[in-house]
Amino acid sequence: MLNPVHLRTLQEAVRQGSFVGAANRLGYTPSAVSQQMAALETELGIELFDRSARRVRPNAAAAAMAERAAAVLASMESMIAATTATHRQEGVARLSAYPSLGSRIVPLLLDSPDLAAAQLSVSVSLHDPSLAIQELRAHGTIDVALVYRMGGTGLWWPSSYEPEHLAHDEFTVVAPAAWGMRGGDGGGASIHDFAERPWILHHPNSSDAEVIAELFASRGIRPQVVGRSDDYAATLDLVASGMAAAFVPRPIVERMPAGVMKVEVDDFPMRREIYALRSTVAPAARIDTVMSAVREAMGQLGYE
Repeated sequence: MLNPVHLRTLQEAVRQGSFVGAANRLGYTPSAVSQQMAALETELGIELFDRSARRVRPNAAAAAMAERAAAVLASMESMIAATTATHRQEGVARLSAYPSLGSRIVPLLLDSPDLAAAQLSVSVSLHDPSLAIQELRAHGTIDVALVYRMGGTGLWWPSSYEPEHLAHDEFTVVAPAAWGMRGGDGGGASIHDFAERPWILHHPNSSDAEVIAELFASRGIRPQVVGRSDDYAATLDLVASGMAAAFVPRPIVERMPAGVMKVEVDDFPMRREIYALRSTVAPAARIDTVMSAVREAMGQLGYE
């Protein structure tokens, strides 16, 4: 019996063209993707990838199987979603969000007149988007998931969820104030001003790490990475200590500690698009109420 998890991973490996790309999208390590694909090949008795010393590429058999797996996986997702929908706890709005947004929006939702009028309490799960998608596929009990996409990278959510674009976040560079970098007064700095400086970047399997790496490469810069963190509050504290520069979403800058300066870098544009993934199997009235509260809260946070 074929493992549906392996089929999902195969789809992503074919779509991304590599184990590393699939790992980044699914929240796995490249080694885990490799092990899953080896197990699938053993089960089928055929090779799905052409392997060389430097690269692994999906072959025609992999492409054909991935295409036919789409209908199978969609059917399974619908079955799981329909089953779990019967066990949803009444009176609870189940929300998933990435931490930097969730920490700001959940307090506003707790005071939402819309949710109070509908007698809905809030349950929240904080995850990086790639892990949130895994949760949606595995359980399907989340009413609304707040995720983001960066650049041309894609998150591929279950068919039982539909996206609604909410807003976008611009990223900015923050640096230790002691560095005295130009650009802190609104003047334009260049990313090349940071070419020899240390950086704190995201972990390799996070949703935006690949985009940041590609942007550096496109500028011919190999960043000196001295730390990795997916927690923006912790990152700002490390920047304040004088350790390194970092990228953070502009809303995070509002909570910048002493010792950190924002640097306007004109030649390194970064932004992420924010989406709400709405369950199509949860009661429609509840989803509409939750989304109304989410939109109101996003407005309170300054998003247009």
